[in-house]
Amino acid sequence: ILQLMERQLNDMLRREGKKYVVSPAWLDKSNPEALIGRAPSSFGVHDAQPLSEDDIRKIGNCWYPVHAFGYNWLRSNGEEGRQLAKKIELLIDTYNHNGFDCPGVIVVTHSMGGILARAMMHVDYGAIRHRILGVVHGVMPTTGAAAAYKRMRAGFEGSNKPWWHLKSQLVGGITQSVLGDNGEEVTAVLANAQGGLELLPAAAYGTQWLQVQDDNGKFLAKWPSSDAVSEIYTLDRDKWWRLINPDWIDPAGQSHRAPEKGGKTEEQIGPKATMRRIKRAMEFADAIGNTFHQRTYAHYGSDPLQPAWNDLVWRVVDGDPVIAGDPLTWTLLSGPKGDNGEGTLRVKGDSGEVLKLKLQPPMTPSDGTVPVERSAAKVRAKAKFVQAGYDHQGSYSDANASAATLYGIVRIAADFDTQWWSEKN
Repeated sequence: ILQLMERQLNDMLRREGKKYVVSPAWLDKSNPEALIGRAPSSFGVHDAQPLSEDDIRKIGNCWYPVHAFGYNWLRSNGEEGRQLAKKIELLIDTYNHNGFDCPGVIVVTHSMGGILARAMMHVDYGAIRHRILGVVHGVMPTTGAAAAYKRMRAGFEGSNKPWWHLKSQLVGGITQSVLGDNGEEVTAVLANAQGGLELLPAAAYGTQWLQVQDDNGKFLAKWPSSDAVSEIYTLDRDKWWRLINPDWIDPAGQSHRAPEKGGKTEEQIGPKATMRRIKRAMEFADAIGNTFHQRTYAHYGSDPLQPAWNDLVWRVVDGDPVIAGDPLTWTLLSGPKGDNGEGTLRVKGDSGEVLKLKLQPPMTPSDGTVPVERSAAKVRAKAKFVQAGYDHQGSYSDANASAATLYGIVRIAADFDTQWWSEKN
């Protein structure tokens, strides 16, 4: 996508004699990136107008240098937003101090990068909305993703490698890359990663997304009724549906070591530290909940072949839940017998009835990670491109996602200050 943007955005106009004409790169119908006259419905949105030659002529007399910025997903997006905002301000100032007229940047994001971009705009974090001309969000977990809970309880999907083979990025935050085969391995990382915890479903995700059913599909309980922090995320170990197994937080036993031997205090690692991180994560999500740029364009996947968890269901597959009684009173059997870290639980009811529960596979069309209804579609945008044919990690390898990105950039640039453009042209 970086190469595509550099190539297309800097090949808008070509000189023919004494006049400039729109480049074939935008007109050639055999080129999937040639968007002039192409119906946006062909790449995911039905209520937007095609780009015209006039759109390209208006903004073509300009240089669009493309810069890529990485960030530390282990840290809070709020803190990373502050740091990245400084880098962007420096970048803009560098161009302006070297003879260019750079009024700002257009930000293109992937996954959790969208949350970071919103933090950059928020007055309490990066506070550089005035330097951002617009934003294109790709597959953003706008309000979080239930997959974060699933992975901390049952590991990442499709992995057969140990956690130390995790890839160098969490693909903007949430990904199908290998972060752990089971809940124990994933919890050891994410329970100690502020940024990772910011992917948990926030208040805006909605309620009752964690459920338990009997073997006939009858719902026995749903959480949260109002607040996921108190009803799921910070529950004691004896609540079988809780997010965190405290025994999985510190596998290296750092809390029991002396500082000179790599030890950490309970303020740094352990159940108390993790609970504080979770509370801060939800406070951050609430803070940026309404933060979107007025010129936002977004694309995301809604593909039946790439399902995700809109809701998470623990299903009773063995034992009689009627005899076991109220799910709120069930207790988890101790050790691996109770929770194997791979999506199977064994609990005991008040009567002594033992039940076996299994976490059910995803069912909601998506990109394999971010559910549409509860998260992706909640982005506030001028146009939302709903697409199929890619997974979360590989979204920017898809031609339709690329088309939506270029479309958004052109619209954002064309919508910028008319006087500024008239002076340039």
